[in-house]
Amino acid sequence: MDTRYKDLATFAVFSPPVRDFPKWKTRLGQYPMLISYEPENNKGVPTMPKRRWEDEATSQGFLFMDYASTDDSKVLLEEAKQPNRVGWMIKGMDEPDSSNHNISAEKILAEVAIIRKVAGASLPIYINFAGEVVTRINPKKEFTYYQKLAAGGIDIAGEDWYPNTKNFDRYEDWFPMMASDRLVRCGFTNSQIQILECSDQHISDLGRGPTPQEFFFQFWNCVAMGHKPCLFPQKIGNKRDVQNEDGSWPSTFMYDNTTPEIIATIQQCALQYNQLWPYMNASNAVIRRTIVDDSAFAKAWPGEMFTQPNGASVPYTGQVIGVDYINDKVNLLHSFRFNWNKKTPLGLGSNLIPPLGVQIMQTAIGSHPSLLGGTLNVQVDVPGFDVSYSGSGTTFSLSPKKS
Repeated sequence: MDTRYKDLATFAVFSPPVRDFPKWKTRLGQYPMLISYEPENNKGVPTMPKRRWEDEATSQGFLFMDYASTDDSKVLLEEAKQPNRVGWMIKGMDEPDSSNHNISAEKILAEVAIIRKVAGASLPIYINFAGEVVTRINPKKEFTYYQKLAAGGIDIAGEDWYPNTKNFDRYEDWFPMMASDRLVRCGFTNSQIQILECSDQHISDLGRGPTPQEFFFQFWNCVAMGHKPCLFPQKIGNKRDVQNEDGSWPSTFMYDNTTPEIIATIQQCALQYNQLWPYMNASNAVIRRTIVDDSAFAKAWPGEMFTQPNGASVPYTGQVIGVDYINDKVNLLHSFRFNWNKKTPLGLGSNLIPPLGVQIMQTAIGSHPSLLGGTLNVQVDVPGFDVSYSGSGTTFSLSPKKS
């Protein structure tokens, strides 16, 4: 099966129009990818043919996934031969688990069967779930839906969680990680495609766009867990719109509502992602993930389990996600820590590691600082550099080794 989306440092954007391809090519790094064909509808009528969008994506150097033409076997066979296609989507089945769609597993798997019968099994099939739904469901009662899809032929899962756009005071930036962990538990063990907020979508009176720091956190949390990032840059609502000076109102829909600050952060993340990827994806790299209980989180979601870098089981009031990438070149413990009661991370520290250009984001649990000594400290090993630690191992600095 084609695994380019997983094996390369792919960085995607969701459903851009062809006219925006050049600017996204400059933002997404070495292996830009497009998720979902954009028809550019005018009063409900597509103005951009699907095949032309796909051909433009290929000619401009994008990998892509979009829906399979299951209503036309001849077209579907042609699509299976497109050189830059790395997967399938299913038409009209984005967020099938949401209450306004509520698409049955049986209907989805019927489409999967058509794709496999006509186009074979060389390309993976991807479906995106509603992140909020995944985090709300009762694991004991409602995991069956996702398990059935994982077992029935959906190869790649994804989810979209927009915590700041929905309610930045209430929702946390690590909620997408909760959803992705749940999907893993349901059987979606392949690298997921995670939709990341990068704009103010104007869909809630309680929302706003993410700050560069919040986007940075969501991006590296996605990558650290072995998943692939996909940006959702659109404005799709009119909540909190402000009237223009000429009396007009902003458009409800915009393909790209990212700010210059977020664009700069996207490009920074893409550069560092490309630099780190050869070490993360090396044949001798090992990803260690340890699942432990989070006592505070369990009060809100009983029985929920989370990834923690070193297996420490001491109760604390924050959630920790961490991954070790280990090979003969670099050993990075990538950990993120948030205080349970505060949106803003405490003790934020970041370091640029030459020569990889890898930025490690580290946050501390303010209510239990003692845990940072010896149990949840950052560890860095970069060839050619001496590492010195301070703050009980919570921060580090690098200096070239003396010859």
